[in-house]
Formats: sequence, C-alpha cells, structure tokens
Amino acid sequence: MVRTATINDITQILEIYNYYIKETVVTFEIEQLDNVEMTRRFNETIDKYEWIVWQDERNNILGYAYYNSFRPRAAYQYSVESTVYLRHDSRAKGIGKQLYQELLKRFNKSKYRVILGTISLPNEPSPVA
Repeated sequence: MVRTATINDITQILEIYNYYIKETVVTFEIEQLDNVEMTRRFNETIDKYEWIVWQDERNNILGYAYYNSFRPRAAYQYSVESTVYLRHDSRAKGIGKQLYQELLKRFNKSKYRVILGTISLPNEPSPVA
C-alpha cells in the first residue's frame, strides 16, 4: 500500500537508497549516507514536498518516492524533480508505477506546475513480471 512517509521510515528508505549509491550511478552520489544525513534531508523537505512509501503487509518498505526542488533560481519556484527508488529485489511488481501514480496525484493538488525526472545511463528497464 502507498502512504505518506514518516520519520520512522528513514532506516528502510536509507537501506534502499544506499544500495543505489553503492551499485549504480543513478543517485549522482559517491558516498553512502548515514541515518543522520538522510533524516536531515527528510526533515528539511517534508513540510514543503511530498514523500511517500510503498509498504507491504509486514511493514517492509519496498519503495519510496518524493519530489523536491529542481533548481534554486526564482523562475524554477514552481518546478520540482521527482525521484522513485525500489528495493532492488522488488522490481517488476508494479510498485514503481503505483508510487508514480500517487506522487503525480499529489503533485496535481500542489502549487507546483512542472515535475521533472532525471535519467542516467545505463537505465535498464525492470524485468517483466
């Protein structure tokens, strides 16, 4: 199920994110984060932007999504950048699609008007389930 993320989700969000830092280039980061840094990022943005998670019946977070500021220039004040990450062993289950659908629904109710995504290469599609 998709729900709003809370501070209690940070540890699982961090596990998902650090996998992508270590194994891919998609985060554009080279050092894994710790709980303090991820908590800071979350707290810094949660009041202004959406963070959501996909949680299974055992309370495992299998994916998360959020949008955040795109660029600091004034003309970008109504633009945001979207991000979706799935637990690496939870691909091809439709979780990413559900997260994007909910994120876009929330975006459409926000004050923002442009939502962008950054794609890096290689960008292998999820295997078909």
